[in-house]
Amino acid sequence: MPKVSKYIWVWDYKDPRYPLQFFVGGRGDGKTYGALDGARLNYLETGSRFMFSRLTIKEQKQITSRSGNSKGNPFKKINKKEGCNIVILGAGDELVSTITDFETDDKGKIIPTGKVYGYSCSLVDLCDVRGQDFDDVDDWLIDEFIPEKHKRLPKGLGDALLNGIETINRDREDEGRPPLNVFCMANANDIYNPIFKDLG
Repeated sequence: MPKVSKYIWVWDYKDPRYPLQFFVGGRGDGKTYGALDGARLNYLETGSRFMFSRLTIKEQKQITSRSGNSKGNPFKKINKKEGCNIVILGAGDELVSTITDFETDDKGKIIPTGKVYGYSCSLVDLCDVRGQDFDDVDDWLIDEFIPEKHKRLPKGLGDALLNGIETINRDREDEGRPPLNVFCMANANDIYNPIFKDLG
């Protein structure tokens, strides 16, 4: 997979010996861009899908679209640079949205192209979708896992993270497959953050 030179390329660190990794750094150094572009390229090369999450339902709604246009679409810059049209497309009150390419017809109606790069669900919601099958997901990208200090969050985010890993990973290692790869990315708002506290 080619490296994007300007941005941190978290995919250089993917290693089944270390399935849970945290990337904490300065604002605007491309952690999210590199993670998402690498996931896009990985899907195009291997067909492997990914899960993309923010912490809360409110944050998740900001990046999800019903119409194909979302001000908070984390793929905006990738779409512009790579000529894609990727969006996190949600429908109604479903907890899990689809990360997909789409086109629009002459009336502006959304037409998905059939490329499903992966899925998106908030970290706190994943515990409510335990029955869903994510066997096609090999990588989980959690963005902004360190909240800004003024944000109020539910307790037990560390447990939510571990439950989410269990929900997606299932028994793939018993089948001889590598474990789910988890990249958690954040700005260095507070090193003493809820997930690090819960995980000790």
